Amino acid sequence: MFIIWGLKNIRKQIGQTNTTWICKHCKNENYWPVVKDRKWFTLFWIPLIPLNATRNVVCPICGSTLRINKDNEDNLLPLLDIDE
Repeated sequence: MFIIWGLKNIRKQIGQTNTTWICKHCKNENYWPVVKDRKWFTLFWIPLIPLNATRNVVCPICGSTLRINKDNEDNLLPLLDIDE
């Protein structure tokens, strides 16, 4: 008998930026979505146990991310519309 287990990342959009941002990587200007990335423990490809979650702002063109953490949260939250 085989038991298949692993980890899976699930990304959910929870908001958007209020103004357009310029990406430092691709130099495009656009509204950036705010996403919540959550890592899950899976058993037979079924997500069972949530392990950790992070909030990120993602460039819609190239996919580069800016993590929202305790250090930059006070500066970034006024610039975001979060539905969470």
